[in-house]
Amino acid sequence: MTEHHPRPDQEHGREQGPQADQHAEHEHVRPRPGIWVAPDADALFGWWYEATGTPEQVAARIGSGFIFDTVDFGGFHLDPTDSPDIVATVAGGIYEHGYAFAAWAEFHDADLEMLAGFSQHYLGTYANQDELMTAIEPPRRVRTLHFLRGWSHAKTFEQLSPGAARTGGEDGCGG
Repeated sequence: MTEHHPRPDQEHGREQGPQADQHAEHEHVRPRPGIWVAPDADALFGWWYEATGTPEQVAARIGSGFIFDTVDFGGFHLDPTDSPDIVATVAGGIYEHGYAFAAWAEFHDADLEMLAGFSQHYLGTYANQDELMTAIEPPRRVRTLHFLRGWSHAKTFEQLSPGAARTGGEDGCGG
């Protein structure tokens, strides 16, 4: 009887070399939002908890403590006074959709009605604009392409003038 040894490029179920680079490019690692809860406002110690779950589960984790820090909330800034409903909804959205949900939550000040509408507006994650355009239906594709062209000329949002941001870009491609 012989013992099976995996090839070096298949150890631990992971490919190595050029093929691995191609597959790693498309892998999606989910953020795992967490909260650091201290027992009182003056405490120098606390506990890390997972922030996903139902509002009741999050409320039980917080208890009578205070949220002093977060991890994997992306661009969303959690206020220590935010309700367990907000914490659970934002954390769950980030876990499911990634940091796009964090940006949506921050932009809409964690308004629960706006957070509920995220999936109606989210187009997904794409490697490049060509992939995005292929996935979008033709009528919406033209509007999106014009919008992207207008924004692609700027390196950051701050470089756009307020008028350009409203019209879709200085080249007149409004959406």
